[in-house]
Amino acid sequence: MSDFSISFSNPWLLLLLIPALFCTLFPYFRMAKRYRRTRNRITSMVLHMVVTVLAVTVLAGISFNYSLPNKTNEVILLVDMSYSGQEREADRDRFVKDVLDEGGSMFNMGIVTFGYDQVYAAQFSNDPEGLYQQYLNAKRPDDTATDIASALTYAKGLFTNPAQGKIVLISDGLETDGDALNSIKNITAEGVRVDTACLSSAHDDDVQLIGVTAPDYNIAVGDQFTLELTLQSSYAGSAVVTLYDGGVESTTKEVELTVGKQNVELVHVFDTQGLHELSFAITSNGDNLAQNNRFYSYIYLQVFDKILVLESATDESSRLVELLGDEYTVTVADVHDAAQVPTTLDELREYDQVIMMNVANADLPDGFDEVLYSYVYDVGGGLFTVGGNKEVDGEIVPNAYNRTDMYGTLYQQMLPVQAINYTPPVALMIIIDCSGSMEETSNTGKNKLDLAKDGAKACLNALSDRDYCGIMSLSANAVERIQLTPVPQRSKIVAAIDDIEFGDATIFASAVETAGQALKALSNVEKKHMIIVSDGQPNDPLYGQAGGDPGYGDFIKYYYDTAGITCSIVAITDGKTMTGDMEVAAKELGHGNFYDVWDADTLPRIMREDLNVSEVMEYDPTPFTPTIGSHTAVTSGVKEEDMPKLGGYYGTRLKDGADVPLKGEFVPVYAQWKFGEGMVGSFMCDLKGGVGSWSEEFLISETGQRILHNIINGLFPTTDIRAKDIDAELIEDNYGNKMSIFTELEEEEKIEITISGPGEDGQHSEQVITPGKEEGFTRASFTAKVPGLYTITIRKLTADGEQKSEYVMYKTFSWSEEYDVFADAEAARELLAGLAQAGGGNAVEDAWDVFRDYERTLHFTYDPRLPFMIAAIALFVLDVAVRKFKFKWLHELIRDRKNGK
Repeated sequence: MSDFSISFSNPWLLLLLIPALFCTLFPYFRMAKRYRRTRNRITSMVLHMVVTVLAVTVLAGISFNYSLPNKTNEVILLVDMSYSGQEREADRDRFVKDVLDEGGSMFNMGIVTFGYDQVYAAQFSNDPEGLYQQYLNAKRPDDTATDIASALTYAKGLFTNPAQGKIVLISDGLETDGDALNSIKNITAEGVRVDTACLSSAHDDDVQLIGVTAPDYNIAVGDQFTLELTLQSSYAGSAVVTLYDGGVESTTKEVELTVGKQNVELVHVFDTQGLHELSFAITSNGDNLAQNNRFYSYIYLQVFDKILVLESATDESSRLVELLGDEYTVTVADVHDAAQVPTTLDELREYDQVIMMNVANADLPDGFDEVLYSYVYDVGGGLFTVGGNKEVDGEIVPNAYNRTDMYGTLYQQMLPVQAINYTPPVALMIIIDCSGSMEETSNTGKNKLDLAKDGAKACLNALSDRDYCGIMSLSANAVERIQLTPVPQRSKIVAAIDDIEFGDATIFASAVETAGQALKALSNVEKKHMIIVSDGQPNDPLYGQAGGDPGYGDFIKYYYDTAGITCSIVAITDGKTMTGDMEVAAKELGHGNFYDVWDADTLPRIMREDLNVSEVMEYDPTPFTPTIGSHTAVTSGVKEEDMPKLGGYYGTRLKDGADVPLKGEFVPVYAQWKFGEGMVGSFMCDLKGGVGSWSEEFLISETGQRILHNIINGLFPTTDIRAKDIDAELIEDNYGNKMSIFTELEEEEKIEITISGPGEDGQHSEQVITPGKEEGFTRASFTAKVPGLYTITIRKLTADGEQKSEYVMYKTFSWSEEYDVFADAEAARELLAGLAQAGGGNAVEDAWDVFRDYERTLHFTYDPRLPFMIAAIALFVLDVAVRKFKFKWLHELIRDRKNGK
């Protein structure tokens, strides 16, 4: 006990002691000595005084105050021992020692260390030195992961007095498993507080593999495809990446590392069907951590060969079916015969791909568009639409891609193209010669530069709001006055035109090269064009010399051949200037137009008309040769010079996000895209072959058949789409995995889950789980800590243990997030701060902060008035008895007994 004190609520009432004692003592001393010195009088006086004092102190509100050491305070140091904090181990131990020393013997403290699991390193004690030695000598937890939520729950269960308990979490905050913020309310429900101390982690140079992207289309045996491996490095240097298929080394590639993330493409070919376990390894001399240098993935090559062909006219698909041959199982159905067309999703899921052979939206049976939509978007089936015509009142019109029929339909939503009235947008770069010779005045009084500016503004006025326009000037050097800019920003473009001033020489080459680069880089515009306005006196040649710099004609040809950029030239001359080279450059090399003008009124009109772009026709029966647009699996093994002709096309507009493996001028010929879980491809031509068919040459050529084979294979699903009795969803959280199973269970039926995969020391492991009632019979959790491929087999069993159905799925685990040296340290600090706030504690930096909100002693107040009143009454009665009766002291009684009295 310490700090004892007596206090009164009404201390001024203590003044009553003066008259009270006076009234007691004054009569007493007024007596003769021989009367007042008797034991009865003395005892009565003393009792009376005590009663008086007790009564007055009770009236004054007496209370006793004192303090005792607080032995109920409990503190648990929860210390993160995971790998990510090893670089700060000395700082961590020092902080633990400081907290123990600061608490001293006044606090009951314990220490729990954790990583993925927990160790009770030092049990509750008030011996700081002993605690620290136990901590240093304790068994270490599993340091390959960090589960803060489980560690907090474990520590909470150790308190004997949770209301006076505090957890001090010492960690770098890099959580790999669990969700501490979601579990913190359960920790603090009984009054436990949580402080956090952040010790940020630090690491040496490292390179790690963080992901791989496989093609999102079906891969066939023997087809070459590309895997995109993602790695992340903290340093620049060299490395070697190796691909293993089923544990067998397949491809090795040298890589130049850059700081940050980068992708590495690895080409691979599968030679067998079935499951392929893929692993990727990286080695580098500058790497300091091996645990994150291997990444696992898998691809399951399934046989997809069941195709449903819906045709709008009898035998229209016979040629296509013949080409598909014995490689596929093909079912042909008449779309107009409802009995032949699947009516439910499960019926349609029996096929791996649906080919719509010249099928219009109007041809579809009622409700089939909704079934087809779900088949592709939700389930992952493949859809291939092919064009074709029909005859209406003796006139041939499009059927499959009929714009009126397609407008606003669910069928149209699925396709990678839109059958609509459409004029392709234009990207135009106007190059204005501002050399000294452009100062010459024309017959209208305007100089040539002013005429060129008028023509540029006329071009701008001819463009639509979907177009782009850029302005360049050329003289000795090319200057980009304004980059390719959306036409709605017209005022900026006009200002750039007006700002052009006279220069000196006339050099075409650098201007053409700069304009070509800018136009080529614009990816969302099909029609790209440049117009050069000059007085026809370039100082550089049309063609460059061997081994020298290219001429301007060389650049014009290069950008047309590589990017389809056309070029027109407007020469402002008086008819005397030699313009032969410029005419060749524009017409032959740039596939544009050449104009030789002098009239100020003619120039703007000519430049405006040069931009006229025809609307894409609904269908164009003009023969043409398709070109390769984007290089995908569709064009694998295809050379553009071997491309066969098509007799025409159906004009459509490409949707955003779609690929165009084959294209014509400004139009897609074959387009495809990922639609939900499935793939949809649209061929803007017929494929019926025979006399009068646009595709006869295409179908008989080896290249055309190769393209068709690639299209069919690429649209197949990537996984089995058959209707299943069991389905499952897996949520992965580093080591932890939570599974939800979806199926109908009859009475006494049960689910059995078998997880098989790699085990410790290279051994195979197998775990069997039977979800019980608490898991609703359909939920399960399991841990996967060993890198590799895991097979998860889910079986539905009857009460007798007989298997009713089975579902197999796969997962891979590569390395624990504990070894992610690029983890977000700021997010980790925010997590710890959030835990402290939600836990009713503080984010501490120094050891004394842990105890600043603790009461080291317990303060008590005792109210003695009731016992004082009882004592006063008892003493008062005794006083009365003393005064009324004679009594002897104990020693007198003993003496009299000895004397025989």
